[in-house]
Amino acid sequence: MSKKQSLDRRDFLKLAVTGAVLQQVSGVYSVTTSDTVSVAEKSASGLNERTVDADTLKMLRSGAQCHWLGRDFWGNRLQDWRLSDGRIECVCDVKGPDLRTVSLLTREMALGKTAGSIRATIGRISPKGKGFGGFLIGAGAGKLDYRAAALVQKSSGENGGMLCVIDTEGRTSFREHSDEDQPFLYGEIPSKTAAGQATYGGGEVNLVLDIMPDAVGGTFTLTLKAEENGVVVSTSTLPGISDAALTGGVMLVSASTSGPDGARYWFRDIDTTGEKITPQPERALGPVLGTLFSLNGPVMKLSAQLMPVAPTDPQEATLLVRADDAAEWRTLASQKLGSGFCATFRVENWDDTQDWQYRVAYAEDGTGNGRAANYDGIIRRDPRHGRRQFSIGLHSCTTATSRDLDGGSVGLRKLPQSRHLGRYTGDNIYFPYAETVKAAHHHNADMLVFAGDQFYESSPTPKAMDDAPLLDYLYKYYLWLWSHRELTRDRPTLVLVDDHDVYQGNLWGTSGRPAPEKNQDLGGYVKAAEWVNMVQQTQCGHNPDPWDPTPVKQGIGVYYCAFSYGGAEFCLLEDRKFKTGPVEGASLNAHVSELLGDRQEKFIAEWGAKVKDAEARICLTATVLACAQTSPEGLPFTDVDSNGYPPLARTHAVRLLREANVLVLSGDQHLGSVIRLGDETFTDGPITFSGPAGSTSWTRWFEPATPLANAGDTPNTGDFQDAYSNRMRVLAVANPSISFAEYREHIKGRSQAIGDRNLKAEGYGIVNVDLDKRSYKLECWRWDADPAAPDAKQYAGWPMTFGFDEVARA
Repeated sequence: MSKKQSLDRRDFLKLAVTGAVLQQVSGVYSVTTSDTVSVAEKSASGLNERTVDADTLKMLRSGAQCHWLGRDFWGNRLQDWRLSDGRIECVCDVKGPDLRTVSLLTREMALGKTAGSIRATIGRISPKGKGFGGFLIGAGAGKLDYRAAALVQKSSGENGGMLCVIDTEGRTSFREHSDEDQPFLYGEIPSKTAAGQATYGGGEVNLVLDIMPDAVGGTFTLTLKAEENGVVVSTSTLPGISDAALTGGVMLVSASTSGPDGARYWFRDIDTTGEKITPQPERALGPVLGTLFSLNGPVMKLSAQLMPVAPTDPQEATLLVRADDAAEWRTLASQKLGSGFCATFRVENWDDTQDWQYRVAYAEDGTGNGRAANYDGIIRRDPRHGRRQFSIGLHSCTTATSRDLDGGSVGLRKLPQSRHLGRYTGDNIYFPYAETVKAAHHHNADMLVFAGDQFYESSPTPKAMDDAPLLDYLYKYYLWLWSHRELTRDRPTLVLVDDHDVYQGNLWGTSGRPAPEKNQDLGGYVKAAEWVNMVQQTQCGHNPDPWDPTPVKQGIGVYYCAFSYGGAEFCLLEDRKFKTGPVEGASLNAHVSELLGDRQEKFIAEWGAKVKDAEARICLTATVLACAQTSPEGLPFTDVDSNGYPPLARTHAVRLLREANVLVLSGDQHLGSVIRLGDETFTDGPITFSGPAGSTSWTRWFEPATPLANAGDTPNTGDFQDAYSNRMRVLAVANPSISFAEYREHIKGRSQAIGDRNLKAEGYGIVNVDLDKRSYKLECWRWDADPAAPDAKQYAGWPMTFGFDEVARA
């Protein structure tokens, strides 16, 4: 083996596992000793998830009980379905009538004059209540990414498909699921329904949907037949259905029409046949959903996120690596699944001078063939080896949908300029963010920064914390990771947790205390500390080691840190955790206002002194240190969610960052901007680039009523003093296409929500760091722009370039 192939170089082969004791704060295991883990190498030769066998729908894990249904399935919501002894069971227990779905991810109804069939054994979990169960076809109408189509669920709406079901009386029928005006009616579609040879006895039935092309006209006839004990109890026939009405995703459905005591259904022996229903094996999902990793010189940390596997399933994952041109895989470590079904590896003595292939292997037992489930990726060499440039993708704030998928017919209050947002259309469903992910692949940034609000707690379904806080969180977090995993599997990704990630509209963490009366406006965390730690572990456990890992109040961990990458030095701040709110208790008693807190202020000073000779220095934080917002009248706007508040603590932070000579990158405010922060003047602080939101509803504006002094070449720029008297010079801003004044003409009150993306200014940022030119080039792109097009344009005012020596002060 050549020197390049050898894993012994720089002691790389000496990596293994320490004792199996989970670190309390960072939640990772260290891989530092020379004891190798005994893991069968054959696990490394298993099947990569991208090439899963097509015929797996019947392969439900015998004896397993959990909320991961298997590779071929996606349950809506995660907590509403479980796998139990080879059956998929609906366990939803909500108030009022309800309908829940399971997407058959690896099946799709295709266009074409061919026949197909769907069958399943279906039964009621209890004899009580009314409802129906069966199939949903045409989900997404072939107009959505299959992942977006997999979210079709409770609310009927445009492209919602058709229900093919049997009710609790044993009667088959076809029902509407595309009605925007009456989303919970599920009205019956007139068809020919005939009783069978026997009366339905209430037991399990074999439900079969046959799809046959008609002899003429290019249409199809649907026949739905239910058999109990081998005897037909009901048959429904629906002729003259267009091909377009059938195209799309295929789903299982369980509906209650009588509230919490309504019918719940289970399914097994699910099968599809015929050319009309095409297998899509590459769409299989799990058991490893995705990975996140970071590089910090000789330390690599990687988190593998699994689906919620059963207690009887294997409870550890294994990390293997090989050099880019090597044939043999080498096992580094096995780690137990921690909080949130996440396994995190910490590897020392990492050789960052070359690319490494990695594999997360999970021994998926109980599938009938004992195969391994592998998830592969590449950890690229640090760009500081061989080149003097690198780039950063800056992303934040991604909601899955504009209208929630459990809601009624009323969505966001409409503006005259707004388009109708059909429930199951690309106008309403942003997930899986196909345009921005495609653009990110084009930019091919060396490193990604997700600055917070990876999801919003009320999208795509309202938050449900009382009955299943873990599963509700995972259902929404999985959507984010599922969307971005092809990016995060082969480049370092830094993640910051923001308020919506911990299910709060605003977060003034007050050093980790519990929020009085569970009221976020009184400061502190509303959710339990162990749940907050789980959120941080799944999203941030792979980040570089904390600077000072001492937990804050309630034992909530911290993740503020420093790291080196690409020839630059980075610091990452937690500007929510220590911040105090405007009211710190049940009364308006005065309190000492904090932003970063003593610990992080000390950290910035120490880090800045340590890296004072570095060429490039960058600070990552969730929120801009300013309140760059104006009212509908164009006056300074107050927003304590911004880091313009509290002003004294904000000014102290600005001074510390100025001394550290950093470029500051952030998100959160949903308003793309480049601002020179001010202290005593408008320009004696560092440059901060706040990227636009990826996809949200809440909108902000910066539209001063009168022209500002020292304005640039684009509108709404110049010297500005915010509502907290903080000085700044706004150098570029990406406002919505509709003004705040025009918005308020039609929508009164406090709302700032917009659903139509054509009226908003969403997107992402790119930061190009050039060590030879000693410069930062800042780019700001619209979400649907094609950066590969010859005439591609960024938001007005971008790109902007600053020298290393001018980012701290003008």
